[in-house]
Amino acid sequence: MAPPPSSPSWVILDREARACGGGLVLPEGADVSLELAAPPGVTVLTVSPRVLPTDDNAGPWVQALDPSAGLVLLGFLLRRGYLVFDIAAATASHVPYPKGHILTEDLGVIAAPGGGGNYMVVEFRPRVGDDDGILHCFSSETGRWEEKDVDNPLPSWKWNFDDVVSHDGKLWWVDNAAGLVFCDPFAVEPDMVYVPLDPTPEDDEDYLNDRQRVEMSPASNGAAPELSVRTLVDPETAEWTLEYAVSFADIWVSDSYKATELPEKAPRLMGAFVHPKNPDVVYFFLEEHLLGVDLRARKVVEKARVSCCWVLPWDLPPALSAGLSREGAANGANAVPFASPASPPSDDPNGA
Repeated sequence: MAPPPSSPSWVILDREARACGGGLVLPEGADVSLELAAPPGVTVLTVSPRVLPTDDNAGPWVQALDPSAGLVLLGFLLRRGYLVFDIAAATASHVPYPKGHILTEDLGVIAAPGGGGNYMVVEFRPRVGDDDGILHCFSSETGRWEEKDVDNPLPSWKWNFDDVVSHDGKLWWVDNAAGLVFCDPFAVEPDMVYVPLDPTPEDDEDYLNDRQRVEMSPASNGAAPELSVRTLVDPETAEWTLEYAVSFADIWVSDSYKATELPEKAPRLMGAFVHPKNPDVVYFFLEEHLLGVDLRARKVVEKARVSCCWVLPWDLPPALSAGLSREGAANGANAVPFASPASPPSDDPNGA
């Protein structure tokens, strides 16, 4: 694998943001700070007490990203609403909970087509046993929530979404057991498309990231598990292409793995992801470490000791990537402050 650039264009974001306090100090006038770290280090968001009181022990959580526009959706368990950060514009805005809202992790954020800084926060609500579902959409342009009727591709299935991904101008809801559904939420009548997974053994463990799927077959009879990567070639026909099928035995015997001094143990694939710039490399967690493995070369290319276990790969906007240096990541100098949100959370459940 080619050596990484001096200014990485992507980071690994900790989904658990930090509440300011306990010695954490933000730049003057900022309510949120982004502490950038070059991969395989982990980037962290820190939120001030004005946005999140320190007695709110539930903590802020990164629910979704739209890398194309540098949008970050942050939720709070015990607070009235969400925050959306526009990284490129260094601004933050509140998204109120809708009336009767139950906190969910099935929300995605997506930039409006054509630029302009507008966005939507969207939840897909399928009904079990019903051909219909609802898109629950908050528009930054109107400042209100609205509902759009959509099809439910699997009426008999109780959807359990593991992630919501913004990709190619659409939002994709990922159910690791059933497949993907996606649509353009800005359409007047959104068309919900279903993409089934390739048939795999029921006890496979898998994770989906954009259009690539990582799978691990279980070990049996003392054999090492196998790691495979598939790419979704055509969403309309649900065509998946196998890119790699690599036995962990081949990785464990490499000098690069032996140098990690880690045991010959299968990794935890929940939370694994594909390198957004180099699809040969897959990251996964093993004990207290994050490993980057080049599947083509069958070797470990990156290793970091981490305290988190839930992360997201994040392509940075060019303006932010230009300011990220490996030297700054090493000494903690890569800190980006954000101004206060434009307005406090509204008492009106529709955001008026």
